[in-house]
Amino acid sequence: MSSNADVFPVSETTLTLTNYPNPFQQSTTLSYQTQGGYALIQIFSTEGKLIKTLLDKEVSPGNHKITFENEGYAPGIYYARLQNNNQQITRTMLLGR
Repeated sequence: MSSNADVFPVSETTLTLTNYPNPFQQSTTLSYQTQGGYALIQIFSTEGKLIKTLLDKEVSPGNHKITFENEGYAPGIYYARLQNNNQQITRTMLLGR
C-alpha cells in the first residue's frame, strides 16, 4: 500500500471576459478568450432573468470580440456569462442612464 495520496489535477480556467466601456450607455464590446469548441455568451439581469444570448456556437481557440447593444434596457447592473466547454466566467456590467 502506498503512503502517497492520490493527486488530482486542478483545472484552471483559461477563459477571460472583459467589456469596454464599463459603464456603458449605447453599447459595450465584450472581449473574450476561449480554448475553442462550443461557447455560449448570455446576458442576465440581477434577478437572474436571461436578457439576451449573444453567442451560441463553436469557436476557434483565441481572442474574440462581440458587441452588446442597449435595446432599451433599464439602467442598472447586468451580468455577462461566458461558458466554454466545462468552464464558465461571469463579468459585471453597468448600464448607465
